[in-house]
Amino acid sequence: MKENLFADAIKKNELLHFAQGKGRYFILDRENGEHWVLGSWLNHIIPFYHNDKENCRKGIKEMFMNIVNIEDNPEKEACNFLYHVYTCHYLISEGRIKDLSILMEEMEAYFIKNIEKIKRLIPPDKVHEINASIKMIKNKGGLKNY
Repeated sequence: MKENLFADAIKKNELLHFAQGKGRYFILDRENGEHWVLGSWLNHIIPFYHNDKENCRKGIKEMFMNIVNIEDNPEKEACNFLYHVYTCHYLISEGRIKDLSILMEEMEAYFIKNIEKIKRLIPPDKVHEINASIKMIKNKGGLKNY
């Protein structure tokens, strides 16, 4: 069976590295030269999800919790979290993953609870990027309670 980086990240307790695209978890987005979050979902999370839904859901939840709890670089992590949330909602709307809606609502509630703290930690001129990302997610059906 082909190596699955998401399953490995769960086993090795490296979900934050996976989410951030650090080291071996980096997938190049050829358009902007950064980590390609959608590629992580398409190539690793979705295949693992179809093989082991329960452990995948637990891994996604843990990954999201790890991202939201980082204060080293709150601007980058908030954007990273929102990129993952947007990607998940995109994949749900495309019918590629169907039963993550409850998990997403729980993770979004946690994020909403912490968003004001996150916004206070980032430079004021960057808050608009967070707000723009939130608007995009809402357009995909997410962050309903924000």
